[in-house]
Amino acid sequence: MLRACGCDPAPWIAVRRRLTTALDGGVNHAARPVLDRLLPAVPLSTPRLVGRSTEMRRLRQLLAADRPAPVIVLEGPAGSGKSALAARVAHDIAAHYPDGQFYLDLDHEVTEQVLAMATSALAERRVLAVLDNASSAGLIERMCPPSGRGAALVTSAAPLGLRRSVRSVYVGPLSVEQSVALLEDIVDPERLRAEPEAVRQLLELCDRLPLALHIVALRLASRPAWSIEALTVMLADERRCLDELNSAGLDMRASLAASYEALVALPDVRARHAVGALHVLTRSTSSDVDVRAAEALLGPDAERMMESLVDSRLVEGPAPGLYRVPRLVRLFVAEKTGEMVRRC
Repeated sequence: MLRACGCDPAPWIAVRRRLTTALDGGVNHAARPVLDRLLPAVPLSTPRLVGRSTEMRRLRQLLAADRPAPVIVLEGPAGSGKSALAARVAHDIAAHYPDGQFYLDLDHEVTEQVLAMATSALAERRVLAVLDNASSAGLIERMCPPSGRGAALVTSAAPLGLRRSVRSVYVGPLSVEQSVALLEDIVDPERLRAEPEAVRQLLELCDRLPLALHIVALRLASRPAWSIEALTVMLADERRCLDELNSAGLDMRASLAASYEALVALPDVRARHAVGALHVLTRSTSSDVDVRAAEALLGPDAERMMESLVDSRLVEGPAPGLYRVPRLVRLFVAEKTGEMVRRC
């Protein structure tokens, strides 16, 4: 347009570059035009990430170092907020990666062109890649050369079994205090303080998972006439709980499905046995089980199956020989069992 008006565009281009660099915290976009055109940007993060100060501090230390760890894996159960944490940390430390950042959702097919671009960028440039929903160790090892200049922040529902040394950060359920703080970030704190027992029940019905808590907080905020107790009654109904945990594009059932399907997709016999064990466990009246009780339900290989489920983050292992099936996992697997019965 400037040329059409008879003006010299050079000064305007220089001003635009300086302004863009200033607004983006000193990131030099001119140095990475190819990343801008072909690789997606890291999604915008929430302004405040509640209850993750310890994990954020650890990740900043690892990624802001002069020689950052080439691969850092965030592991944890479905709905624990791994993706939100990765995006937030990536934005916070953008200045340490002058050649830019990019984001790939590995739950969807990645084209060979994008894969080649990402691999080249991580090898040759000081870039940070957020690789979300990873399930293949081979793909991560192919994309992230150990001697590359870049770093990758990987999220995965289960340990990937990478052959090279990586740093792992576990992202689990929130504490009671952190869960209440998350609710208070969205819902009027006075409203929460007026129903302390209902709030306590709400936290446990959601397994204190950030995704589930965020959904119920949004629902309460958009329905100021509702009592908190009314919502707990709806969530306590096991037939409709997962239906209720779906709001504003957030879906707890979909998050659980990704973890479950990742286990089902594993080719080895142990994984198939673990899936079967999970379906048996959900029929038990108790969420907590020790090795002896597991063997009564599953047979002599029970401990091995239970440990496979712990690795898949579908079962918790609070102590050696003790296991717990989280409520929302149990409800999801019960739905899958019902689907299998109806198909038979």
